[in-house]
Amino acid sequence: VSNLTNEIRIWNSASQTAEDQALKLKSWRLAEAASLETQRQWADAESHLNLVLKTTPNDRLALFRRGNVRAEQRSFDSAMQDFRRLLELSADQPLDETTLTGYWCQCLLLLEAGNEAGYRQTCLEMAQRFGEVHDAHLAGWCAVSFVLLNDRDHVAPCVKLVEAFAPMNLNQAFYRGLLQFIAGDDTKSIESF
Repeated sequence: VSNLTNEIRIWNSASQTAEDQALKLKSWRLAEAASLETQRQWADAESHLNLVLKTTPNDRLALFRRGNVRAEQRSFDSAMQDFRRLLELSADQPLDETTLTGYWCQCLLLLEAGNEAGYRQTCLEMAQRFGEVHDAHLAGWCAVSFVLLNDRDHVAPCVKLVEAFAPMNLNQAFYRGLLQFIAGDDTKSIESF
């Protein structure tokens, strides 16, 4: 098998179980997709990710990556399907960065499509789902996602989530202050800035 660096790798599968072979093939496909993504060869990367998802349709990370690749190709409806599927699969999983960035990407796609109501709904779902999480990093990602909310009614639950944590860096402090400003709390906003 040759890859983009013109290397030839010999794969001796005679002594491996079918499960081991499938895992190695999946790993190779994911690595090839990653290489193609860095080269912005979106269609080829999508082909590898499609093959991964054909054999492991519930692979959350592969869904996330394919959603990104599809978004880069401006196939927004297909990308949205991948992110929705990712979030469906994540409903019973512990919260992690893959889930959070799936929400974030869905927010961006909804805004790109002009679907402000869907964007607001997704932000509220995030605030509800992440509201009990005690992780400043995740709260910071939520703040970045919520910052384009432009009305007090929708931003209030989001502000509550990001105020539960001390900002980890200046960007988080900025987004926190911006959300507080949108919510109408000028005093807290100035303190955050």
